[in-house]
Amino acid sequence: MSASRALIPFRAASVGLAMAVGVAAGGIAAATTLTEPHRFDTFSTGAHLAPSTLLEGRG
Repeated sequence: MSASRALIPFRAASVGLAMAVGVAAGGIAAATTLTEPHRFDTFSTGAHLAPSTLLEGRG
């Protein structure tokens, strides 16, 4: 019993550190998502692949 009581501060510090790392990683992921350009529709990244341009017959 005394060994488990002695490890309580270590366990609490470990959980706190894990939560801090998770929050930091999540914040970085959210920040990088905001800086990427937004895609508004299906063919915005490859407009030359839109069906309307393929049917026009231009090569």
